[in-house]
Amino acid sequence: MKARAPSFERIRAGVLVGVAALVVIVLVMGRFTGGPGGPPRRPPVTIRVGDDTAIAILAAQFHQYPFWLPARVCTLGGRIEGAAGPDQGFEAGVLTDDEFRAWSASPQAPRLQSGRVAAWAPSITLVGPGRYHLVVSNFFSPRSVRVVTVKASVVCP
Repeated sequence: MKARAPSFERIRAGVLVGVAALVVIVLVMGRFTGGPGGPPRRPPVTIRVGDDTAIAILAAQFHQYPFWLPARVCTLGGRIEGAAGPDQGFEAGVLTDDEFRAWSASPQAPRLQSGRVAAWAPSITLVGPGRYHLVVSNFFSPRSVRVVTVKASVVCP
């Protein structure tokens, strides 16, 4: 007995069933992963750093705002302002936990990212997970108190 070649209609029907099955799989997976073949969707995370309340930083002292980041690439933004008046400058920066420990042991050595300023609007990319510290320093002043306000946040999309 001679084997019969499959008909064109049977091949076409098989291909259509296969394509339909593939479309269903892609659509179902897209609902659970954030898109066809993409990673799962995660809600954005916003972390407040500072609350826009004036704080006094004594001479040769600093104030820190520690915060934890999730395992994402995040951006810190906001504004730090010294109170109006002469000689109200400060230094500010964002340090990792290890950098903060080293800096706080000898804060006069390295300057912080802002340099000595009266206002600073950081826009810094940070990579988590990890603990970071927003530091506002008055170490350079042996006698003057600095009054600053910090209103910042970290956004992790």
